[in-house]
Amino acid sequence: PFAGAGANLAMLDGLELGLVLAESINNGKSVKEREDAVTAWEQKMFTQAGRLAVISKKNLESFLHTENPHVEIPQAMAWIAGHRNEAKET
Repeated sequence: PFAGAGANLAMLDGLELGLVLAESINNGKSVKEREDAVTAWEQKMFTQAGRLAVISKKNLESFLHTENPHVEIPQAMAWIAGHRNEAKET
C-alpha cells in the first residue's frame, strides 16, 4: 500500500501466472512439470514482492513519522529531482 504497487502487482501476478499455466498446458507438460513451472514463477514473484515490501515499509515509516512533513518533504523533493535527471539522460 505504501509503495503504490499493490493493484499493479496483483494484475501482473495474475497475467504472468496465467501465461505460465497456458504455456505449460499448451506444451503438454505433465502435472509435475506444471507444478515446477508455477514454483519457479513463485520464486521470481517472491523476490519482486520482497523488494516492494522494503520500499513500502520505508514509506510507511516516513509517512507516519512524528516530525512530518518536515522529514518527508526533503526526501520527496530529492526523489523527484533524481527522476527528472534520469528522464533527461534518456
